[in-house]
Amino acid sequence: MQLLGHRILCTRIVEEKQTTSGLILPTNYQSEDEYKVVDIGVKVKHIKPGDRVRKFKYSDGLQVVDDGVEYLVLSEKDDVELIV
Repeated sequence: MQLLGHRILCTRIVEEKQTTSGLILPTNYQSEDEYKVVDIGVKVKHIKPGDRVRKFKYSDGLQVVDDGVEYLVLSEKDDVELIV
């Protein structure tokens, strides 16, 4: 898959979150808007593969399934913020 323009190919980050007291939070308490960047389009300037991004609340993106893996294609201009 080749991305054009300002598009970013992301996969959802799934990890167990643990409180300071040792409690493991269920997945419904975790943010579903955090993604790891897998690939970027040719015009993307500020984001690199491997970065973590968070999509905005009302941005849908384009969901793609490739070889059984779910990906989300977002636009760098409108849809994401970089998590440092």
